[in-house]
Amino acid sequence: MMKHTLYVCIFLALANMRGAVAEDDTNNLSLLNKLREENLVQSELKPIFTSSANNEQDSTKELTKNIPANKVKSQNNPLTAQWYKQQLSELNNKNKKLQSEIIAVRKKLSAITNEPVPETLEAQARETARQLSDTQQALHKANEENARLSASVQQAEQDRAKLDAQIAKLASQQMQSASQATKQLADAQAMEKKVSDENSRLQAALKQATQDKTKLDAQIATLTAQQTQSLSQSAKQLADAQAAAKKAADESLRLQAEVKQAAQDKAKVEAQTATLSAQQAQMTKQLVEAQAAEKKASNENLRIQAVEKQAAQDKTKVEAQITALTAEKNQLAAQLAKQQADAQSGSKKWADEQAALTAELANVKKQLAEKPAADATTGIPSSEQVKTAISADSKAGRLAKRAYSLGYFIGLESEQELRKITAFTAEVDQKIVLKGLLDRFNHTPLLTDKEIEASLAVIDKEINDNATDKGNKNKVLNEQLMAKAAKMKNAVKAKSNFIYLIHKPGSVSKVASTDSIRLRIVEKLGDGTVIASEKDNNVIAAAVKDIPHTLQEVVVKLGIGGEATLYIPPKLAYGEKGVAGKIPPNSLSIMTIKVLGIKER
Repeated sequence: MMKHTLYVCIFLALANMRGAVAEDDTNNLSLLNKLREENLVQSELKPIFTSSANNEQDSTKELTKNIPANKVKSQNNPLTAQWYKQQLSELNNKNKKLQSEIIAVRKKLSAITNEPVPETLEAQARETARQLSDTQQALHKANEENARLSASVQQAEQDRAKLDAQIAKLASQQMQSASQATKQLADAQAMEKKVSDENSRLQAALKQATQDKTKLDAQIATLTAQQTQSLSQSAKQLADAQAAAKKAADESLRLQAEVKQAAQDKAKVEAQTATLSAQQAQMTKQLVEAQAAEKKASNENLRIQAVEKQAAQDKTKVEAQITALTAEKNQLAAQLAKQQADAQSGSKKWADEQAALTAELANVKKQLAEKPAADATTGIPSSEQVKTAISADSKAGRLAKRAYSLGYFIGLESEQELRKITAFTAEVDQKIVLKGLLDRFNHTPLLTDKEIEASLAVIDKEINDNATDKGNKNKVLNEQLMAKAAKMKNAVKAKSNFIYLIHKPGSVSKVASTDSIRLRIVEKLGDGTVIASEKDNNVIAAAVKDIPHTLQEVVVKLGIGGEATLYIPPKLAYGEKGVAGKIPPNSLSIMTIKVLGIKER
């Protein structure tokens, strides 16, 4: 019975040590009192209980000691998950060690169960129970700390994941910053090179000033050597050298200003060069137009010469008529004088004849009055007389040539002005115009100044109104013609907004931009006005680079014998205002060109 009771008590004690189940100290004391009353505790158990108690006490003290330290370490390093895992491993090892010691106690108890338990172990049992209770509390606290540390480990893992995300984000930002820094570095290097080039340029500009300064330094050295001879002279020379140095510095600043001004002048020259290039292109276009106008003017001059020749012939006839009429007048005057002499005889027959002669004389005067142009040109030399005068190798001959050239130029200008006017007004009688011109030279006007000004004002208004109306009509007509041309077969719209059609490509070898060509041009305006026909044989010989850009763009696609038609809007042809007296406003130019020859360069 006593042995059975001892087994029960020992197993209860072991359960309390292994299960970490907290029991009240009262139950432990009751167990020890019962063992003491029944004298069941033997002396052989004392070392076991003492060793076990001491081990439990040491573990409890170590846990109690480590828990605050672990707490502090945990607070200082909340994210060191490895440290927490190490602490948990140590606690588990200690727990296993306790379990091993308990098993050893069980084995020893099993070996000595047949021996009596002395009463002297009562105090030790009580102490062991107390230590066991303390150990259980320490284990309970250790388990709580273990749970808390496990939660801390999980939190640390979460924090670590967040840190990894932040590190990845920071790495991405760092890469972007590095890319931006690389770009900024490249920009800085480019700027540094630009600054370096500018410094080199300034250094070159200041090189001369530096040489001057070197010379001045040499002069200063010479003056310093001479200082031993005369202190006053040296001081004066030093002052002169300082002034020269200041002058050199001023010169350096001036050179810098000149370098800057030179850069500005260079920019201006480049701008002027661009402007001159544009003007050159415009002049080239005007040259082509002038050549066409000159050709037409030459034809017109031939017509004028024919008219002048006819006028000279008419003048000769009129002069002959005047001579004949003058002779007839003289003859009639003689007859009248004779009849007057006969009249003195009082003959009635003579009176009748006198009346008849008087009527005939009035008729002759009337005929003379009907030749105003001939009278007005009285004194004007004939063409043969002028040829003789201008061919003389003398001062008078040179003056005659100058006078004739001036008159011809005035006539040409007058003709051109008359064409400008009649282009937008009604046709005028050229003979009356010539009469007005002669009256202006003779200072014998048939109208007052106010009447002339009023008539000219009417002409100006008609010109402006008709020009505006013509320009508007041509604008509508141009749109229709360009739209129609764009729909034609093989029509091509150039980048500069004109349309061309290639009828014949010509030879295999095409015109190059460096070649010179012979080009026949047939041109008419959108309203049908012919500027140059095939009969005119309007052929130009020029370098490709010197002809208008519209023609350049097409001729390089043609060979010898190649033909094309160009529809050129006003902005690329004669302008919106046209050419006064020749080309109406907003005129579309339709050119048919043919390459007659190519000369390579």
